Amino acid sequence: MADDYRYGAQSRWVCFLRIPGYRSDLAGNRPRSGILSNVVTESIKLLEPYCCEFLIHAADNEGLQQGIDHELVEKLAQWCRIPVTYAGGGRNLQDLDLVEKLSGGKVDLTIGSALDVFGGTGVKFDDCVAWNNRRAGNA
Repeated sequence: MADDYRYGAQSRWVCFLRIPGYRSDLAGNRPRSGILSNVVTESIKLLEPYCCEFLIHAADNEGLQQGIDHELVEKLAQWCRIPVTYAGGGRNLQDLDLVEKLSGGKVDLTIGSALDVFGGTGVKFDDCVAWNNRRAGNA
Protein backbone atom coordinates (compact mmCIF):
# COMPACT_ATOMS: atom_id res chain seq x y z
CA MET A 1 0.00 0.00 0.00
CA ALA A 2 2.79 2.46 0.85
CA ASP A 3 4.38 2.00 -2.59
CA ASP A 4 1.05 2.68 -4.29
CA TYR A 5 0.62 5.83 -2.22
CA ARG A 6 3.95 7.24 -3.42
CA TYR A 7 2.67 6.97 -6.96
CA GLY A 8 -0.65 8.74 -6.30
CA ALA A 9 -2.82 5.62 -6.01
CA GLN A 10 -4.43 6.78 -2.76
CA SER A 11 -7.29 8.13 -4.85
CA ARG A 12 -8.32 4.50 -5.47
CA TRP A 13 -8.16 3.06 -1.95
CA VAL A 14 -11.40 2.73 -0.01
CA CYS A 15 -10.81 1.37 3.47
CA PHE A 16 -13.50 -0.81 5.03
CA LEU A 17 -13.51 -0.71 8.83
CA ARG A 18 -15.85 -2.89 10.86
CA ILE A 19 -16.40 -1.56 14.36
CA PRO A 20 -17.95 -4.10 16.76
CA GLY A 21 -19.13 -3.09 20.20
CA TYR A 22 -18.66 0.64 19.72
CA ARG A 23 -21.98 1.70 21.23
CA SER A 24 -21.67 -0.36 24.39
CA ASP A 25 -17.99 0.56 24.77
CA LEU A 26 -18.77 4.29 24.65
CA ALA A 27 -21.62 3.90 27.11
CA GLY A 28 -19.24 2.34 29.64
CA ASN A 29 -21.00 -1.02 29.59
CA ARG A 30 -17.69 -2.82 29.21
CA PRO A 31 -14.60 -2.82 31.37
CA ARG A 32 -12.57 -1.63 28.35
CA SER A 33 -14.57 1.59 27.98
CA GLY A 34 -12.65 4.12 25.94
CA ILE A 35 -10.10 1.65 24.58
CA LEU A 36 -12.04 0.96 21.39
CA SER A 37 -12.49 4.67 20.78
CA ASN A 38 -8.72 5.15 20.97
CA VAL A 39 -8.07 2.20 18.67
CA VAL A 40 -10.51 3.56 16.07
CA THR A 41 -9.08 7.08 16.12
CA GLU A 42 -5.51 5.80 15.89
CA SER A 43 -6.45 3.46 13.04
CA ILE A 44 -8.09 6.31 11.16
CA LYS A 45 -5.01 8.50 11.61
CA LEU A 46 -2.77 5.68 10.41
CA LEU A 47 -4.84 4.74 7.34
CA GLU A 48 -6.15 8.13 6.24
CA PRO A 49 -3.08 9.21 4.24
CA TYR A 50 -3.39 6.07 2.11
CA CYS A 51 -7.12 6.17 1.42
CA CYS A 52 -9.58 8.26 -0.51
CA GLU A 53 -12.57 7.16 1.56
CA PHE A 54 -13.62 5.12 4.59
CA LEU A 55 -16.58 2.75 4.72
CA ILE A 56 -17.42 2.26 8.40
CA HIS A 57 -19.67 -0.62 9.42
CA ALA A 58 -21.23 -0.33 12.87
CA ALA A 59 -21.26 -4.08 13.36
CA ASP A 60 -23.71 -4.03 16.28
CA ASN A 61 -26.33 -2.28 14.13
CA GLU A 62 -25.88 -4.08 10.80
CA GLY A 63 -29.05 -5.59 9.35
CA LEU A 64 -31.18 -4.73 12.37
CA GLN A 65 -32.95 -1.64 10.99
CA GLN A 66 -33.10 -0.25 14.52
CA GLY A 67 -31.55 3.13 13.81
CA ILE A 68 -28.08 4.50 13.45
CA ASP A 69 -25.50 4.96 16.18
CA HIS A 70 -25.80 8.73 16.69
CA GLU A 71 -22.63 9.08 18.72
CA LEU A 72 -20.50 7.13 16.27
CA VAL A 73 -21.73 9.27 13.35
CA GLU A 74 -20.84 12.43 15.28
CA LYS A 75 -17.40 11.05 16.17
CA LEU A 76 -16.68 10.03 12.57
CA ALA A 77 -17.41 13.59 11.46
CA GLN A 78 -14.83 14.80 14.00
CA TRP A 79 -12.19 12.13 13.36
CA CYS A 80 -12.17 11.79 9.57
CA ARG A 81 -10.70 14.29 7.13
CA ILE A 82 -11.52 12.22 4.04
CA PRO A 83 -14.99 11.18 2.85
CA VAL A 84 -16.66 8.61 5.08
CA THR A 85 -19.74 6.44 4.64
CA TYR A 86 -21.46 4.92 7.66
CA ALA A 87 -23.36 1.61 7.46
CA GLY A 88 -25.49 0.00 10.12
CA GLY A 89 -29.07 0.44 11.25
CA GLY A 90 -30.37 2.71 8.48
CA ARG A 91 -34.08 2.18 8.14
CA ASN A 92 -35.72 5.14 6.40
CA LEU A 93 -35.21 8.47 4.62
CA GLN A 94 -35.29 10.27 7.96
CA ASP A 95 -32.07 8.46 8.86
CA LEU A 96 -30.43 10.04 5.81
CA ASP A 97 -31.49 13.46 7.12
CA LEU A 98 -30.34 12.58 10.63
CA VAL A 99 -26.84 11.52 9.53
CA GLU A 100 -26.59 14.70 7.46
CA LYS A 101 -27.52 16.78 10.52
CA LEU A 102 -25.41 14.91 13.10
CA SER A 103 -22.30 15.02 10.93
CA GLY A 104 -22.70 18.49 9.46
CA GLY A 105 -22.77 16.87 6.02
CA LYS A 106 -19.40 15.12 6.52
CA VAL A 107 -20.73 11.55 6.76
CA ASP A 108 -22.83 9.68 4.22
CA LEU A 109 -25.20 6.83 5.08
CA THR A 110 -25.66 3.61 3.18
CA ILE A 111 -28.96 1.81 3.64
CA GLY A 112 -28.89 -1.95 3.23
CA SER A 113 -31.56 -4.38 4.36
CA ALA A 114 -34.26 -1.69 4.67
CA LEU A 115 -33.96 -0.90 0.95
CA ASP A 116 -36.66 -2.33 -1.32
CA VAL A 117 -34.15 -3.68 -3.86
CA PHE A 118 -32.79 -5.89 -1.08
CA GLY A 119 -36.25 -7.03 0.02
CA GLY A 120 -36.77 -4.35 2.65
CA THR A 121 -39.85 -2.23 3.18
CA GLY A 122 -38.39 0.85 4.90
CA VAL A 123 -37.01 2.73 1.90
CA LYS A 124 -37.63 2.74 -1.83
CA PHE A 125 -34.54 2.93 -4.02
CA ASP A 126 -36.13 5.69 -6.14
CA ASP A 127 -36.74 7.77 -2.99
CA CYS A 128 -33.06 7.46 -2.05
CA VAL A 129 -32.04 8.57 -5.53
CA ALA A 130 -34.38 11.57 -5.27
CA TRP A 131 -32.96 12.43 -1.81
CA ASN A 132 -29.40 12.35 -3.16
CA ASN A 133 -30.38 14.45 -6.18
CA ARG A 134 -31.95 17.08 -3.91
CA ARG A 135 -28.81 17.08 -1.74
CA ALA A 136 -26.62 17.57 -4.80
CA GLY A 137 -28.88 20.33 -6.11
CA ASN A 138 -30.01 18.27 -9.10
CA ALA A 139 -33.72 18.12 -8.23
